[in-house]
Amino acid sequence: MIDIYGEILPDNQHYDELIDTIAEIEATRISELTSGQTYLNRGITKLKNNLNQESLIYFGRASRKLAKEETQTEFYYCLMLLSDAYSKIGLYWASYSSLVAAANIFANYWYTTGNLSINFLKSVEQILKNETIIGRVPVLLCWFELYSVLQRYFQQETDDNNPENILADHMTDACISIRLLNMNFEDFDNLKHLPDIFKLNDLWLSEDASLYLLGNEHLIELDETKTSLKKENLPDYYNKFANQPFVAQIAYETNFLNTPEVSIESLILGIKLNIKFLQNKELLILAENILAYFESFLATSFEDVFPISENINLVLDFEQIDDNFKLETKSRNHIIVNLKKATAFNGKNFHELMDALLPHVISGNYMIKDYKEFFDRLFKKDEVHERLSVLLQHNNFLTNVLTNNPKFFFQDWITGQVSEYKILRTQSPITIDQVLENKADKKEKKEKLNLKNISHKQIKAQTIINAELWDNAKWKGFGFFSSPQIPFGMLLSFENFDFGKKIFEEWIHKYGKIDKEETISITVIKGINKNKPYWYKVLISKNIDKSTLTNGQFITLSSRFHRMEPNTSTNLNNLLRAYHLFKKFILVPAHVDKDFKMTPIIEAGIIKTELKVREAWEIGIHDFERVVITADDNPIIPENIKDAPILEILKENGSKK
Repeated sequence: MIDIYGEILPDNQHYDELIDTIAEIEATRISELTSGQTYLNRGITKLKNNLNQESLIYFGRASRKLAKEETQTEFYYCLMLLSDAYSKIGLYWASYSSLVAAANIFANYWYTTGNLSINFLKSVEQILKNETIIGRVPVLLCWFELYSVLQRYFQQETDDNNPENILADHMTDACISIRLLNMNFEDFDNLKHLPDIFKLNDLWLSEDASLYLLGNEHLIELDETKTSLKKENLPDYYNKFANQPFVAQIAYETNFLNTPEVSIESLILGIKLNIKFLQNKELLILAENILAYFESFLATSFEDVFPISENINLVLDFEQIDDNFKLETKSRNHIIVNLKKATAFNGKNFHELMDALLPHVISGNYMIKDYKEFFDRLFKKDEVHERLSVLLQHNNFLTNVLTNNPKFFFQDWITGQVSEYKILRTQSPITIDQVLENKADKKEKKEKLNLKNISHKQIKAQTIINAELWDNAKWKGFGFFSSPQIPFGMLLSFENFDFGKKIFEEWIHKYGKIDKEETISITVIKGINKNKPYWYKVLISKNIDKSTLTNGQFITLSSRFHRMEPNTSTNLNNLLRAYHLFKKFILVPAHVDKDFKMTPIIEAGIIKTELKVREAWEIGIHDFERVVITADDNPIIPENIKDAPILEILKENGSKK
């Protein structure tokens, strides 16, 4: 009966609480295995119903009960399901780490008993699929090499019983080819050694794709007894191949790991977390483990955590230090992690590193509604420590499966059997569709998107606001000025001018002295208070082109606004008249003194052409400008407007007006 009701009530909090109670009673009175299976079954039900975040919680609880010597098979299935849940919400490093842990179970079984389990092959197959999405070519080749060995051992069994396994090597080959065909021409230099590397590993589709891109299509062998494809049809063939649906699954750009300094990245709640390090396998393993840890930690935090940065940059480096590690914070989103060379970052050492690193990354780049409530829920209800514990031995698990000397970097694959091919092209021969068709099935299209069923890759953080600088600068005013040299300029005045100037210096570094793309958006919102008709608000944010957004995408926009409270409309009217006259202005920072006198700093200015002006009543629930509307606003609404869009925002904000 419990299982039947579980299928009927996949998204019911009271039923979830019942399951939790039953599982803990089972752990006490029956066995940990029974309790773990109860959690596992609930997680499976959640996963089947696209409640992927909630399924993570139950798979995490199940792993705690099943991570024992006598329940290794059940633990393996739990890890595979945990990986699937991570993957479905766009967390591919956490998915990878879970798969590596699963593969390690049956690698150990092989080493200790001499017997191979088909589950070992299945876990490596899933790692291959995951790695094609991540896109690290040398690492993918490592896993493909292992897969080829295992697949040959199980050839007879897979041929007879599971046709899907026959396709795994072909699917990997096809996905690599699609990745290559979607590369920019500037990156074609990375292809020079690939044809022979792919040939040696029986990746013939990828071999031919790389030859074609290089312009060496005359070396592509076409067996007319097996294919109707002819050389003259190759352009059409490869253009169609390049635009296959797999393109929409690609998470990151193809990474050859072939430069002295390499990097890997993740997208977590809309922020790109990038880790750079010198070419070193220990650093690579640690970097992917750090990404997996952050992904797992924030996996279920869609409602509680808001991103306030676009990027976070971590740099890993070995240094001669006494402690195992030392953190050097350059800024809120740039942290150098100095590491002691002799330290193996497994178990306790890795846990201590993450305990130190986590607050630096989270506090400076994510805004949390209520810290106490957030951490209470995360550790008590979500039991995040259970799923994080799976990641602590990633280094040991990975090297146990792939040995201590895996070929993780591109140079490792260039041997005496590998030739270097010339690039015979001057541009890419591939035309890529700019707008990918939404491949969601009818059920997904009908299903209302909400924070329970979205993935991290659907969220993109957009901001020009460096919160640390703005908090210190203390924005105080907005206005305009003119001079013989500058006919028209606008200014943002700051109480702490040193930080205000740094805001503009950062903008100039990113967007230039001339904001050609109009990335910095300035919006004046009028009519915010019918009792104070001359008041208005000024919004500073990143300019977002709504036409570029895809269906189902969530944009998080961090911005700042300031309320201006003039007694007349004179200054604003003069500002708007000047803007319409000149069509161009210089935006500058200004210092405001104790007498409210503003002094503009012209040399720190940025040339702009766009100023937006909106009436408050026109702003609706789906407008980016809605952020300036607060519960105490009492907007001026024309008498002939009955259902002003702003009313819905005021209602949502709890306004009584």
